[in-house]
Amino acid sequence: MEALFVKALSLSAQAGIMTLAVALVRALTARTRFPKAALVLIWGLVGLRLMLPFSVVSPLSLMPSRGIWEAAEGAGPAVNAGFSPAEGAAGAAIAPGAGKTALYWASRMWPVGVGCMVLYFLVSSLRLRRLVSGAEETERGVWESRQIPAPFAFGFFRPKIYLPRGLAQEHRGYILAHERAHIRRGDHLVKPLAFLLLAVYWFNPLLWLAYAMLSRDMELACDELVLRKMGPQAKRPYAQALLAAVTFRRAAGACPVAFGEGRLRGRVGNVLRWRRPTGRVTALAVLLCLVLGACLLTDPAGAAPAGLAGEYKFAGEIPEEYGPNVFGITLFEDGHFSYFETYFSSNVGTGDWICDDEGVVTLTERRSHFVGGQVVESGPGMMMLQGGELEEYEAVLRFRVTPEGLVYLAEGSDNFSYIHLQGGELFRRE
Repeated sequence: MEALFVKALSLSAQAGIMTLAVALVRALTARTRFPKAALVLIWGLVGLRLMLPFSVVSPLSLMPSRGIWEAAEGAGPAVNAGFSPAEGAAGAAIAPGAGKTALYWASRMWPVGVGCMVLYFLVSSLRLRRLVSGAEETERGVWESRQIPAPFAFGFFRPKIYLPRGLAQEHRGYILAHERAHIRRGDHLVKPLAFLLLAVYWFNPLLWLAYAMLSRDMELACDELVLRKMGPQAKRPYAQALLAAVTFRRAAGACPVAFGEGRLRGRVGNVLRWRRPTGRVTALAVLLCLVLGACLLTDPAGAAPAGLAGEYKFAGEIPEEYGPNVFGITLFEDGHFSYFETYFSSNVGTGDWICDDEGVVTLTERRSHFVGGQVVESGPGMMMLQGGELEEYEAVLRFRVTPEGLVYLAEGSDNFSYIHLQGGELFRRE
């Protein structure tokens, strides 16, 4: 559970950075011709980040390495064990909850919050359904009732438009055009999905802000769609229709599966300022979506897989002549490594390691050997090197990252000094 929660923390942290970037774009384009529908598409990138557990590596990425977010993925059990009383220790009294870390408790509270959010989703939907249960269909897809305080669209698979009975005829056409724009754009599917994503990542306040801004931008995008169809001459009567219709605050606006005409602050001003976007502005909006996707929905090249640092032990059999089967490699977080081949061997390798975007770990070991000179007999059965000089060089050892551990790649690698491994042999995580 801890590992799954850390994964969720990682994705929500990246989505939080994207939220700040989109909020900046939103602020900079607020009083321009930049189409609000493009903002909704950009918010979709944030949703993709939350839904996809993987991302594409790109040299254009502006995101921090994912390894930064998930460095603690394997730390939970280790920290828990470190703070737990030793098993069988004399006089060790284990109190309820002893040895549990903050990560442990947070990972247990996480599904509780998810459950509360889903419960709210279901209850608010049922309450709204009960509110419209007495409505009568006045035209295809349009229902009216005196119990309905203001117009809204409601329904997931078969969305319907609900109007308060007695809505003025001069406003009715504009309100219906707006609600039909929601349905035409698929907002009745997007908004519930966005709320369910928020339910999973409820612990991140930036994502609550993203949900609120997305809901508002969907309303603005529908306003602009209506004006594109009706023309600039409809701006003033359309704004008047919005003002006449907004009488509710909680009935549908707080429901994650409905749309209504609430929270008009800024909407009327946007309607009155609206001008049809030029082809250049539209092309710029598309280009901005692509650039933001390339920069924010990708990981930087060369980012190491999360939690790769640690100790690994050779999973194969070492010949008895080399001693116990304890061949081990340690990868440190700071990019250094060390290995030893047996406890009885003086050969200890050290150097630096990196992991490329294809999941290949390269260990660059600093070695030295004598160059020149000659081997002479120094005594009965004893040989020694005479002359020459010590020369340093770099040896390269390569491994592929797999779910089982690190697989040694013989091709393009220097064999270990005493134990000559072949390609495809496994070092399992300790």
